[in-house]
Amino acid sequence: MQSEAMQAGLNFNGELRYASVFRRVGAGLIDAAIILLFVFGIEWLSPHTRLLDGIGSVIMFFAGLVYSVYLVKRFGGTPGKRLLNMRICRTDGSAIGYREAILRESVQTVFGAVLTIGMLMAYLSVSDPDYLSYEIMERAEFLREHAPAWYGFVDNCYNVWLFSEYIVMLTNKRRRSLHDLIAGTVVIHEVKQDQQTGDTAMSGTTPLA
Repeated sequence: MQSEAMQAGLNFNGELRYASVFRRVGAGLIDAAIILLFVFGIEWLSPHTRLLDGIGSVIMFFAGLVYSVYLVKRFGGTPGKRLLNMRICRTDGSAIGYREAILRESVQTVFGAVLTIGMLMAYLSVSDPDYLSYEIMERAEFLREHAPAWYGFVDNCYNVWLFSEYIVMLTNKRRRSLHDLIAGTVVIHEVKQDQQTGDTAMSGTTPLA
């Protein structure tokens, strides 16, 4: 007897119902909006010195891990995915653990750690008067100009990785990104029980047990 959560992610043939590209992109946009609201709130409400902002960037790095690892393991997805009725699971439909959640974020975490270190080096290489002479929205570009020479290369590699994620997701039937292939996961679209029953009645098929 399949659990209700498991059944909700299956189609009428008993196969996993994989989330579409558009649904996954939509979830990514929701997550980005949530994170940006948090970042802007911290930026506008907190006092600013280059060192405090540098510490803040480290805190944001670890907060991102909580968002993308703990929430994924605990709830089966980020807030954006859960709001759009998606769940991250193993390829057999079973719930993921910390191993899969960590592996999914492993490459992004490495890039994030290296880029955060580069930004910290930039914070330390400038003075408070120079840093504070720029408006909040201009400080990121100012810091990039004072980051180590390798920062731009790593940032470009990170952008290539992100682009590759979407290319891979578009070229396989299960809509798995590179991080899904690394972690052995898929993203499924869950349908609520009442909606699933209605769709079954309209199609004239028998619900899966």
